[in-house]
Order: sequence, then C-alpha cells, then structure tokens
Amino acid sequence: MLECIQAVSAKRVSPISINTYLRGFKAYTRWLHADGHLKEGLRVQFLKTEQNILITFTLEQVSAFVNHRPSCGINEPRIWLLGCLLFDTGLRVI
Repeated sequence: MLECIQAVSAKRVSPISINTYLRGFKAYTRWLHADGHLKEGLRVQFLKTEQNILITFTLEQVSAFVNHRPSCGINEPRIWLLGCLLFDTGLRVI
C-alpha cells in the first residue's frame, strides 16, 4: 500500500487527491471486513494537507450590500435578492 502512495506522489498528485483515494480504499476494506472477507480492518493513515483560509466579507461590505436599494428594473432586484439569500443561508457560489 505504501508503494502505491509513493508511486502516486511521484507523479506530483496533490495530497488532497491521494487522501480521496485512501478514503475510497478505507471504505472498501471496511466493507470487506463487514462482509467477513477480512479478519481485521486495515488502518489507513491520511497525508497531512495545509488548511486554506477562505476570504470573507467584512461587516461593512455586508451592510453596504444589504442596505443598497436596487433601482427599478428587472434584474437588479433579483440580483440583490439572490445576494441576500446567499448571505443569509451561507451558500457558496462555485
């Protein structure tokens, strides 16, 4: 198993992708153990990854957006309403 991880790492695959592969392997071995094909479940050690800090809006930016009143038109009120929905619910636009 370690050889496979090293081979994938040599191809410059990110640690996040390798951890995704390991999660799938872990789920598969857990299923094999639950079905009785393995006597013991295998322990899988995940690779360390750096935590990315998301950039957020300041309170002033949110207040300016929410307090803005869109002019008369079709799309501006819709965009403002969609923005308020995203702020209120915490949804992300991908």
